[in-house]
This record gives sequence, C-alpha cells and structure tokens, in this order.
Amino acid sequence: MHTALALLAGPLFEHSPDAILIADTNGVVRDVNAEFTRLTGYAREEIVGKTPRLLKSGQMSLEFYRTLWQTVLSGQRWRNDILNRRKDGSLYWADEIIQPITLDGETVLVSFQRDITELRRMREALDEERARLDGFLRASPAVLYAVPATGTTQPLFVSENVKDLLGNLPVEPCSDPHWWLERIHPEDRDAVQRTLDFRRWPDDTLLRRYRLRHADGHYVWVEDKVTLVRDGQGRPQFLSGALLDVSREAEQRALLDKLARHLPGVIYIFKRTPDDHMSFPYASEGMRRICGIDPEAVREDATPFFASVHPEDQAAMRETSDHSVATLEPWRLLYRHVHPDGHIVWAEGEATPERQPDGSTLWYGFIADITARVEAERKLREQEVLYHTVLDNLQEICYVAEVTPEGFRFRTGNAKLYELFGLSPERWIGASPRELFPPQTAEHIEKNLRRSLEEGRTLRTETAMATAHGWREFSASITPLFDENGRARYLVGLVMDVTEYKRAIRRAQEASRIAAERAQTLKTLLDAVGEGIFGIDTDGAIVFWNPAAERILGYRASEVLGLDAHQTIHGQHPDGTPHPRQECPVLRAMLENKIIARKESYFLHRDGHLIPVLLTATPVPGSGAVVVFTDITQIKAMQEELRHQAETDPLTGLANRRRFFTALLLAGERVARKGDRCAVLMLDLDHFKAVNDRYGHAVGDAVLRSFAEILRDSLRSSDLAGRVGGEEFAVLLPHTDLAGALLLAERIRHAVASYCRVPQHPELRMTVSIGASELLPEDPSPEVALARADAALYRAKQEGRNRVVAACATSQPD
Repeated sequence: MHTALALLAGPLFEHSPDAILIADTNGVVRDVNAEFTRLTGYAREEIVGKTPRLLKSGQMSLEFYRTLWQTVLSGQRWRNDILNRRKDGSLYWADEIIQPITLDGETVLVSFQRDITELRRMREALDEERARLDGFLRASPAVLYAVPATGTTQPLFVSENVKDLLGNLPVEPCSDPHWWLERIHPEDRDAVQRTLDFRRWPDDTLLRRYRLRHADGHYVWVEDKVTLVRDGQGRPQFLSGALLDVSREAEQRALLDKLARHLPGVIYIFKRTPDDHMSFPYASEGMRRICGIDPEAVREDATPFFASVHPEDQAAMRETSDHSVATLEPWRLLYRHVHPDGHIVWAEGEATPERQPDGSTLWYGFIADITARVEAERKLREQEVLYHTVLDNLQEICYVAEVTPEGFRFRTGNAKLYELFGLSPERWIGASPRELFPPQTAEHIEKNLRRSLEEGRTLRTETAMATAHGWREFSASITPLFDENGRARYLVGLVMDVTEYKRAIRRAQEASRIAAERAQTLKTLLDAVGEGIFGIDTDGAIVFWNPAAERILGYRASEVLGLDAHQTIHGQHPDGTPHPRQECPVLRAMLENKIIARKESYFLHRDGHLIPVLLTATPVPGSGAVVVFTDITQIKAMQEELRHQAETDPLTGLANRRRFFTALLLAGERVARKGDRCAVLMLDLDHFKAVNDRYGHAVGDAVLRSFAEILRDSLRSSDLAGRVGGEEFAVLLPHTDLAGALLLAERIRHAVASYCRVPQHPELRMTVSIGASELLPEDPSPEVALARADAALYRAKQEGRNRVVAACATSQPD
C-alpha cells in the first residue's frame, strides 16, 4: 500500500466508530475498515478493487450521484443522507461524508458513514405526531396558550390559530412579553391586570372577558378561561388558558331587543323573589337549543329549567345562585343540560345581579353552548395520555435536555429512565447532570451533550454507568433540535441498556464456530427487530398505528384507523378457528384494567397469513389500551431448527439415536394400551468397514448418505428411520405386523443391492442385512423387540449376509 495511505489506514482507521472507505478519484476502492464490513456485510477482499456501486440502493436519483461526484472531484467536502444496500440486500440510511485528501501528490477520497436508519424512523414518527397535534390545535375554536406561573406574561406556547383571532401579528407572541397586555383595550387593562396574581383567585380557575386589538385596529371581545396547573406536590407549574372569540355575544348584548332570536346562545333575565320563587321573565330562543326547553315554559316558573340541569351539577347551580343573591356578585358556572332525548349539552352561564325595590333579584345573563370546546379539551387530554403511555412503554430510555446559559437542565424523561436510576419525575425535571449524578458521570454526560450541540448532529456513544440496579452498559444517541432560527434549544437523548446484549456477545465469542454463527444470527435479528405499537379506544377501534406496525403487519395507518382491532388482526387462531373476543389479551387488559405482559399470540397480516408476536397490552383508563408487540417469526423458526438439529443425524439427515428411541417408547405404549401393531427393522451395511479401509471415510460417508436416501424413498410418511450406530440403522413401522415388515425389508434389501452407489466408484456394490421383529403387548419394554430384531440381524450375517431374517416372537435376546 502507498506509504501515505498506510498512515491513513492506521489504528485510528481500524478502531473508528465510523464506517470508512478509501477510494481513488476513479472510484476504485483502496481500503475499508472493520466498521465498514460490519455495517455493509462486505468483507475487505470483496470490496477492495471494486467501486462503491455495490452499495447503490437503486432509490437515489442520478442527479444525486452526479452532484456527489462533481463536488468531490472539485476538491470540496460532500455530506448528505444516503440510502445504501448491504450485501444481504437490506437497505440502510447513512449520514455520509466524503472528503478529498491529497497525499504525496495523489488525491484520494475518504468516505465516513454512520447508520442513521433508526434515527430517521424516529424523526418521521415524531414529525407525524407533531403534525397531528398541530392540526388538532388549528381545528380548535379556541386559542390555547400557556404562561409560566412566575408573574411574567411572556407565553411558553400559543396555538397557531391566534392568527384567526387577531390577524397576522407584527411579532411572534412567544418572543414578546408585552404583546398581550399592550393589545388589551385601555378600559379593560386595569381589571385584567388585577387578575394576574393567581394567589388571589377563589380557586385554580378564572374566567375573564375583555377586548383585544386586532392587527387591523378593531377590537375583539374574548372570553379567557385560565387554569393553574400544579405538580404532584401541589406546587404551581404554569397557567393554561383558552381564548374564545365572544365579540358577537357582546354585540348581541347591545342589540338585545332586535337580535335576541338570532343569537347562538341564550340571553335571559332571571328573577328570584324573597320567598324563593324563580322564573325567567325573558329568555331568547336559544334556550330551546341549549337547554332543550321552550322559553315560554319558564316565563312564570323556572322549575323545568332546573329539572334539565344534570343531577351532578344541580348542587353547584343552587350553591352559586345562593352566593350571588347574597353578595350581588356576578354568577358564573360551567355545567350540563340533559335534553329530553338524553343527549347532553355543556353550557357556560354568567349573569349580573341587581336588587329590586321589592327585595327580588334580577340577573341579566347569557348561556353559551361550549360542548365543542369541552369535547376538544377532553380529546386533547386523551391524546396526551395516549402519547405518554406510548412513551412509557418504549423499551429505550428517553429524555430531553434544555440548553441554558448555565449549561444543561433535564426537562422530561420516561418511566424506564426513572425506574432505572431510582429517581422521581420531580427530582429529574429541572435538574442539571451535576445535581443528579456523581461528578465523573455528570462530566461525561455534559461532555457528550456539548459535543452534539457544537457539532450540530446526532452523536452516538457507548458507556457504562452505575444505576439503581447496579453497573450497566448503554448505547446512546443525542440529537439536537433546532428552532426556526437554526438555534439548538433542546437535545433529545435515546439510551438503550445493552448490558445483557454485550454479555451475550462476549459469551458467543468464547464459543465454537457454530455458536458464533448463531450469535451473529441472533444479533442480526435483534438489530432488525422493531416494536409495533397501536392504540385502541374503549370500543376496541384502532386510534393509533405506528410505522413499525405497518412494516410488521402490512397495513398502512390510513387503512386501519377506526377499524375494530380484534376483528381486523386478531380474529382467528393459527388453525383457522375463530378467536373469541373474551379470550383476547388486548381487550382483557382494557376490561380488567391490568397490564398483560409478554403474551405470545398471533396477528393477521394484510396478505392473510398469521404472524407470531410477543405482545404487552397496557390499559389507558377511560380511553382504551396501548399494545406493544414484536414479530417473533424468526425466533420461532430458530427454535424449530434447534429442535430439528437435536433430533437429526447430521450426516444422513435421518433421526438420531435419541429421537428414534423416544419414538420407540411411544410406539410401545400404544401397543400395550391400545393393542396397536408395530414392527421394527435392524439394518447393517455388509462389509462397510472394508469400504472405509479401502476407499477412505469420505467414500464411506457417501455410501451412508446413498443408503439413507434409499430408506427415505422406501418408507411411508408415518415410518421413522434412524441411524443408531456407525453403519447400523433401525426402522420403526407403526400399524404394521411382522409379515408387512418382512415385505418392506425385502424391498429395501433389493433396492440397496441395485441402487446404493457412489458415482466416483462404479465398481463398488453394497448389500444390506436386515433383522425384523414385531413389538408385543407382553414385552416388558419396546427395546426387547429391538433386541430380537438385532439378534435376527446377527443371524442374517452368519447365514451369508444380503438377506432378511425374521425374529421368533417368543425368543429372547442373548
């Protein structure tokens, strides 16, 4: 190798975590490192001297490769994501860098690759979930926001539909702490500012009305419902609010006499006399739609109105009404009406009381239908529960760290993380690495976070750490998340506990070649496996379906969302019989409200075949359940292969001694219990030792394989042939008496004499001697019948070989 290239391909080259390929400017490969062979499956001798076209997936455009070569041949560094193909045909995404380097006057191209297949999948899943949430927020009639519970008015979050309410604002709400207060109408600003201190609220929810300036200058009336969100210890975390445009309601209040019948809500006057008689002197037509009551029916007596209030809300209705009449404070209540047909309408009522000269109290009020808003908030909460359930069911450890001027602080984590390190969410959230881990560990974590941040890319590392469960090994990736200005504000970490995997690899390295191959097969399966995840609602309909589920079962999410999960993928057993719903572990987990973990079952693929899976079903109270499953088809196949290897003679492919004697014992039990007929043959190739001595063991092995093939061709599917010694074979013949066994033995003897050949030695002729016996009910064990057949075989050899001899039924072996 060229001296400069030899330096380039030194120890750093061999031990680099990146897959490295060195090629000349014609694309001919000079060298690759060990990581390259592991990633692609090509050995060094299979790729050196050839071109990287071996890796082409066929799914990248010609323009993509043209740009690549134009860049590197001009001496510039090229970097991009590329889809490549391994030697075994599987595809993988790589983050690839190609750097031209001039060494001793010669230009070579050095390629660095890292596998980012799993990262791209996770990014795509995250982008999809974000798009769903953004679509939901845009469809909401209310503008949702959140601000810190620290007194500042700079929001943490404002939904995109704020533009529908206030037009295109000159600044982004989340970047300007003054945008909200400055847009409040001057006449409303003082009253609103007095509500900023949540410690003065009567409870954790506040409803306020005021006007906000639209981008074109006019004012919009809004109803602002604010809720104080506390953590598990009752400490304030942030304020969550919803702005609803109520401008039309305000205008209709001013034009009550002319427009009352056209309002979307109910405008009313409510009267309560000193003797507690209640009535609605005036109620608009909206009462029929919202309350399910004819306005005329309550003009003199309000009893029908209160009867329509949901039983669970009637106490609050009475309590707030009594409070308002006693204090003359405005009345406000969120409650429900039950219509005559049984459907429920969520209502938000408010009214201003005035005392009358006769001691009566009149309320001038409005009732709004907020069913859509309540339903939207409920669905949002359900979606959040579903997302958190999915996150907590991931096998990987997941966390998010915020980039702060002082360093890094953790913002969230999943249940797997908290359990592994023995931490509570409250201890984790907001803490820095140095506040949670020993100094050396914290320094290592901060170093990796800083490196990923500075390089602006995903960083993959392997490390070992002390946990609540002892010293563990981890494989980790850290990915920076960028805002619209290209600044990384957060880092997402995914960590996999590979302790047991590493131990398995080390054990496999100490085993034989076969064990090493099986370990590699297992590793390949583990690397390729992906957990399918789907969610169902309380009716069993699919509401969530991740990309791994698409890959494993063939259904796209758009094809299964809304379908009954059990009927679609879980409705039958492998034998084709129906799978009853009451036996379904997924539905049982939801109905019994308990986790059903690591349950083996079968799911139906889109093309109709069944796939064995290992599933965990986790109930989501009030919402349904989440299912995490893994395709175990290959594991099942490996188990069957191991069983087959344990029962098969490797040279002939016939049953080995262990399998044959197991079958013989079962046959003996059937003969003893049911009176079944069964015969056995003992067979020995004549003069086989002479074949080995004269022609060698390779020819002897060929003779044994030829003989085994003749046996297979001569037997029924219910018969069993086994190699029980070097050149000794036995045949078990169920449902066969001694006469039938002798006929079959004679056919075998004739076939061996005629066809047992080795093509390289046509002069070699083989014969076989056979002893036959029948299993008898009075035999103390089936081995006795086999011994009789063996004695008959011995007589066949004594009488000149190449013959069949029957054992006497009453004779006992010597």
